[in-house]
Amino acid sequence: MCKTRPHTFDFVITLGGDGTVLYASWLFQRIVPPVLSFALGSLGFLTKFDFGDYQRTLTAALNEGVSVSLRLRFEGTVMRSVKKRLKSAEPVVDGEDDAKEREEELQRQRDLVDELIGEEKDDERTHRPDGTYEVLNEIVVDRGPNPTMSETEIFGDDEHFTTVMADGVCVSTPTGSTAYNLAAGGSLCHPENPVMMLTAISPHTLSFRPVVLPDTIVLRLGVPYNARTSSWASFDGRERIELRPGDYVTISASRYPFASVQMHGRRSEDWINSISAKLAWNSRSKPKAFKEWEG
Repeated sequence: MCKTRPHTFDFVITLGGDGTVLYASWLFQRIVPPVLSFALGSLGFLTKFDFGDYQRTLTAALNEGVSVSLRLRFEGTVMRSVKKRLKSAEPVVDGEDDAKEREEELQRQRDLVDELIGEEKDDERTHRPDGTYEVLNEIVVDRGPNPTMSETEIFGDDEHFTTVMADGVCVSTPTGSTAYNLAAGGSLCHPENPVMMLTAISPHTLSFRPVVLPDTIVLRLGVPYNARTSSWASFDGRERIELRPGDYVTISASRYPFASVQMHGRRSEDWINSISAKLAWNSRSKPKAFKEWEG
């Protein structure tokens, strides 16, 4: 019902922590009704209301209505590389095994940058879609169970940004800036900023820094054809999908934002208090005055 008939729901109540709110977002892959979240977890950046006061909160919501914050979500689409086949005119010497080896070599010789940036040929289709997901926090492309670092090509619109050697790459929404993005060294971001946050996970370089991009850009994170191993894509920590050499993920702003019910008149104050109290932001012992040291 959540996927096929989202208009059936007037609003949603969640009981738990931020993971419960993310699960509610995952259920509604298109239109999201207003989500009223009660805090029963540990951190609770997304859970705005105290469960001990649930009767008054729900009564006021039903009688007086609610105000919502439309939080940016991402739409991520997995794109699979379409294998090139030998032309029928090309001779095959040793049968099927020889043809298979030649096709594999043909794959390794392909260039992902040329295919995504170069001019598209009308008679040649290089990739096909294989699943689309709406996410509230982040999309991550990482090395998965592989013991070596992953190599990731990053594209923005029609430009090749860079190639990253790292444990992975995290593309976060402003809401997800306090989650995996923060752990990977990314910046904190107020949830009402319309931006995309690009952060490398343990990059093997001193020069890569987190990047903040406008939400109008379309990002593509791909595995080069000559990569030694596959990479893995995850969407809000769910749906772990293997990306083989030549595959990539397209990331753009979703048409379906997440409607989070807010406390009246506390939008910025609530976010600031969350990072100050729950992350102990910039917390340190204050220096003592000179007189306190006398005697």
